[in-house]
Order: sequence, then C-alpha cells, then structure tokens
Amino acid sequence: MSPVFWLILFIKLLKKRIMRKNLLLFGALISAFLLASCSGGNKSQSTTSVSTANVEDAMEVVKYYNTSLSVLKDVVNEKDVNAVLER
Repeated sequence: MSPVFWLILFIKLLKKRIMRKNLLLFGALISAFLLASCSGGNKSQSTTSVSTANVEDAMEVVKYYNTSLSVLKDVVNEKDVNAVLER
C-alpha cells in the first residue's frame, strides 16, 4: 500500500479522535450547565408566618383523617383488604 493511503488513513483516524474529544467536551459542558442550573442558586431561607387559623385547619384535617381511619377499621375486614391488594 502506498504512503498516501496511510497518510489519508492517519488523518481520518485523527479527525475521529478530535471529533470524539470535542463530543466528550461538549457533553461535559452540558452536564456542568445542567448541574449548575438545578443546584438551587439562591440559598437564603425564606420565612413564612403561620397563623393560628392555618394550624386550626390542619388540626381539623388530621382529626377528620383519624376519624375516617377509625370508622374504616370497624367497617372493613383486614383480610378482605389484603385479598384485594394481592390480586
């Protein structure tokens, strides 16, 4: 084979390596940008005021939830629930 063939082959391989390095560099830059944009940026803590009305509403929800659970425990058999969940 002629030296020109080897030179052309060498240039093609060199171009592939350069393209591969450029692609890896581009991927690394994109990854760094995505990590930087998803990091949260502003780390200052915001203060929220909780009024007694919000706390009372939350307590009503918890009370309703607990009441619903106690009613369901009396109405529904645990074996029936497990049979439905296992299907």
